[in-house]
Amino acid sequence: MELHNILGRAAVLGLEVVTPTGEVVRLGGESLEGVGPDLHGFFVGTEGLLGVAVEITLRLLPRPEAYHTVLAAYPSLEAAGEAVSRVIRAGLLPGAMEIMDRLSIEAAEKAVRAGYPLVEGLLIVELEGPREVVAADRRTTCARTRRRSRSERRPSAPWVRRASRWPA
Repeated sequence: MELHNILGRAAVLGLEVVTPTGEVVRLGGESLEGVGPDLHGFFVGTEGLLGVAVEITLRLLPRPEAYHTVLAAYPSLEAAGEAVSRVIRAGLLPGAMEIMDRLSIEAAEKAVRAGYPLVEGLLIVELEGPREVVAADRRTTCARTRRRSRSERRPSAPWVRRASRWPA
């Protein structure tokens, strides 16, 4: 779940689209403020089902200064889900949070030898931003995920780690 880092649908400000009937349609615009329903977000979410994008206006952001990843291993998927709720209730907005079940962990291990513990529920929280903010968020995240878990903290190079999870 991408939360803080603007990826995917939220990075697309506008589109020029050719529909299956051949009509050329402009969705969204060049600003973050829009009027009416989020049609360009809807189009992006359909992943090409409704037409072909021939022009895309993107929102570009600078690379964050610091990154940190927290892994928290849980005896159940439900316990990992409860930890997500605690992180969100604490007011944190991580770059990403992902829950993996045992089957997903085993698949990742088989595919890329990620080094994840073999547990029933694994929570991965990626923090990014200014160094001071990441340090403070790391402390809060560790406190919120520690209950009922075996937490592990790793300084991260997220693009290398993400690329290793989904090889081309």
